[in-house]
Amino acid sequence: RNCRLAAYGVPSCKMNLANQRTVVQTANQVVISIRSAELQYFNNFFSTFGVQSMVLAGIICGTISQTPGLDTPTRCNYAWVFIYFVTSAISVVATIHVLLCSVFINVFGQGIALRGPLGSMVKAVDGMVFEQQQILTSFIVGIVFFVLQEVGMFFIVMDQPFAILCSLIVLAGMGITY
Repeated sequence: RNCRLAAYGVPSCKMNLANQRTVVQTANQVVISIRSAELQYFNNFFSTFGVQSMVLAGIICGTISQTPGLDTPTRCNYAWVFIYFVTSAISVVATIHVLLCSVFINVFGQGIALRGPLGSMVKAVDGMVFEQQQILTSFIVGIVFFVLQEVGMFFIVMDQPFAILCSLIVLAGMGITY
């Protein structure tokens, strides 16, 4: 090689190589810090939806066990009892799905990102991006069917005029909120 002597008697080609390595290392550290921030964001995202789903599943199960008139639904049309139980089941399944997926994603996603081979942090974040939409969809399904469960409950425990009024209020509130 044809290298000139730079400062302190070190050849300039070795200085350039050292500078290149420093630049590459700095760029890698920036990329890793960005991926680490993404990993933290998704950890918070899935933890929040998991906790909210757990609370919603608890409320749903509480309403199932506390709704009067389910054992002898003589005051209402049996179709409302059917709607009540079907919407309750769908809502529970959707919220439990969100809860379990959130736990698995947080535990295994973080694990592969921290202890996996080279490139595993990118793989973990990409997997979390992929799972984000289905978690959000399941959560919304759980909420929508919870509201429909409440409409069914209104017709089971209330007289029809009050049930219609309460149903309209809840459905209008859901329409405005979502």
